[in-house]
This record gives sequence, structure tokens and C-alpha cells, in this order.
Amino acid sequence: MGRFGKTGLKYKEEYVEQAYEILSSGKSMQELNTAFFVTEDTITNWRRLHDDFDNAIKLGRQAGIAWWLNHGRERMHDPDFNNAAFNTYLSRVYGIRMNKAKKIDLRAEKIVDSYKRLLEIMSGGDLDSKEATDLSKVLLNGATLVEHTELSDKMKALEDKMNETK
Repeated sequence: MGRFGKTGLKYKEEYVEQAYEILSSGKSMQELNTAFFVTEDTITNWRRLHDDFDNAIKLGRQAGIAWWLNHGRERMHDPDFNNAAFNTYLSRVYGIRMNKAKKIDLRAEKIVDSYKRLLEIMSGGDLDSKEATDLSKVLLNGATLVEHTELSDKMKALEDKMNETK
């Protein structure tokens, strides 16, 4: 057989750990197929025949989701973070659909931090042009979220706290 014919790969117990490692690092099922140089059907058959392999896939995908959520959480304060692309990836690879409330929760901390910094500046803090640009991006992108009650309450409480410390 040629390169794309039968690969001759037979299931091995070591694939359990390898599958978990690949998927838990945030890689997709398609990347797993490619790493093993097998088709989706082969992976499906191995899962059906080997419970330990199936469990490794399930646990690996759960860990992969956690990896991506952590990745997004660590970068959500970056004004260049592409929230739409992040949500699209989660939706397409893992079937996670972020509803508006979850999107608000993910971005609320970023907006509150920017608002806090803005209050510091208004109280006489220094501001360079890059920070001004970054703050304006965050606040403009989050402007529609400010109407969200929980976020508004957090921002009001923060403003009150800042006023108390003066």
C-alpha cells in the first residue's frame, strides 16, 4: 500500500497516555488523528473496543477545554485578545456555545480593571499614550456591557471604595 493506504497501525496500550497528552494540551480530535496518522473511523473503532482509550479521550477533551478556558482567562486583559475568535474556536472544536451572560462574565473583570485604572488616572495618576489606547479599546469594547446590572454594581462599589480612600 502507498502512503495513504492502510497504515498498518494496530492499537497499542501506549496510545491511552498519548491520546490524553495530546488532547489535554488543547489540541483537537483532528490533531489527534493526524498525530496517530489514522482516520477518524480508526479512532472511533479504538474507542469502541478499548474502554481505557475511550476514557483517555473523554478526560483529555475535558482537560483540553480547561486548558483553553485558562488560556482565555490569562489573556482577556490583553486589549488585542480576540474574544470572537476564541469563542468561535471553543464552539467549533468543543461544541461550547458561550451565551451572552457568560461572555459578560468573562469580560467583566477586564472592564472593571480598566475602569479602576481610569479612576486612578482621574485622581491624578500618570497615563502614557499606549496605556490610554489600551484603556480606550477595553472600555469601548465593553461599553455595551456596562449596562449589565452586576457589572454596574461592581463598578459603582469600586468607585465608592476609591472615594472613601481619598
